[in-house]
Amino acid sequence: MQEKRDQQSYREFLMTFLDLYENHSIVIDDYELEKYAKNWHRPAPLQLLENTDIQNEKKITSLFQPRGAQIEALYALRQNRAEGAKRALIKAATGIGKTYLAAFDSKEYAHVLFVAHREEILRQAAKSFYNVRHDENYGFFAGQRKDLKKNLLFASVATLGQEKYLSKDYYPSDYFDYIVIDEFHHAVNTSYKNILSYFKPRFLLGLTATPERLDGQNIYEIYDYNVPYEISLYEAINK
Repeated sequence: MQEKRDQQSYREFLMTFLDLYENHSIVIDDYELEKYAKNWHRPAPLQLLENTDIQNEKKITSLFQPRGAQIEALYALRQNRAEGAKRALIKAATGIGKTYLAAFDSKEYAHVLFVAHREEILRQAAKSFYNVRHDENYGFFAGQRKDLKKNLLFASVATLGQEKYLSKDYYPSDYFDYIVIDEFHHAVNTSYKNILSYFKPRFLLGLTATPERLDGQNIYEIYDYNVPYEISLYEAINK
């Protein structure tokens, strides 16, 4: 009886497939693709997601946890600090999640400064740090916006690196416990040097995918040649 039922089910499936293929299918050519494109509308849920900014994201509780290479890097950083390190450079390929790594590593510190050279990076970093720390007391120091007394500050190097802003009128030199310098291979210019000279954090973390500079300047020296963890994209994928 089972064999008969299976054969009957197979015949029904085959006839249905042949009917769809022969009588109800179309050839996907340029004409059909153009017609589809003209009639396509962005789904409402996707529009809602795209229009949701970081303020709305605060209403959603997400569980973000380190994974793969991030776990290894976090362990290396904690061991490094236990041995007395005050600054470290993490060398990791793009795609590893270096910003999330910094957010996870900074969780034990009350005041964090994240420095980057583009405002787009700052906005993305703010979302990453909020997803990990859920601290609503964050702000930006870039262009015309100069938020004060924030637990998490995301600053443009071009703005914060100006000497007039490096004073206790904005942020005292010992205000930030933990400082992150994104894409640290840029850190040999004057603005970065001003920031590094002024602030006195408990820990300084540099993130980069390409530490070697074409002009030969040495960025490792800034971190006392301390690179507790480095990984390529190929190695990360295999983890």
